[in-house]
Amino acid sequence: MYSTTALNYQWNLNNNPIIGANGQSYDSLVSGVYSVTIKDVYGCSATSDTISVDIIILSIYPNPTDNSIIVEDPEIATIKIFDINGQLIKTLNTKSYKTKIDVSTFASGMYYIEFKSEKAMTVVKFVKE
Repeated sequence: MYSTTALNYQWNLNNNPIIGANGQSYDSLVSGVYSVTIKDVYGCSATSDTISVDIIILSIYPNPTDNSIIVEDPEIATIKIFDINGQLIKTLNTKSYKTKIDVSTFASGMYYIEFKSEKAMTVVKFVKE
């Protein structure tokens, strides 16, 4: 999550301040309702609208891998695989809890899987040996 420019920031989870969450951006680690309170140079403060975040439990194995990876997820989603330079390599839609992805033709190296459902998005890395 990212806020507009301000002098001070305080990120909140379920209307409670998150200790140490005082930067312009914040990476949510748990499901809940988030907001940010900002203060400008004149001492005026404002709190953002809330955003509801659902954290996805995503499992990818084996990692590292040689030929294929298994993605286990609780939702139907779109999966995009990017190389280390951010170039899109492959796109597919999950149809069940477990999806097997052939990566045998990929060059050795690190890749990122973007998992996006109707409720949330997450990015996980894996290594192709």
